[in-house]
Amino acid sequence: VEIEALVTPFIYDANELFDPSEPRGRLFSFFRHPIDRAVSLFSYLQYADWEPSYNPAYKDMTIEEFAEMELGGENNWMT
Repeated sequence: VEIEALVTPFIYDANELFDPSEPRGRLFSFFRHPIDRAVSLFSYLQYADWEPSYNPAYKDMTIEEFAEMELGGENNWMT
């Protein structure tokens, strides 16, 4: 099977899909600015009551308070 494109957050697992005798693969990544990502998450969690990480306290919280939380307001294992 020839893979032309693969999108995954699991790059180490995806490595098993490629033939090491043909090292023609290319890797590229897209990143959002960490502050843009944190602000977006904060805005989303203020109203996303269907989200498992939703907390009603976020509605009355400032972005500064959110950023100063124990986990920095977010917990993203990739970054």
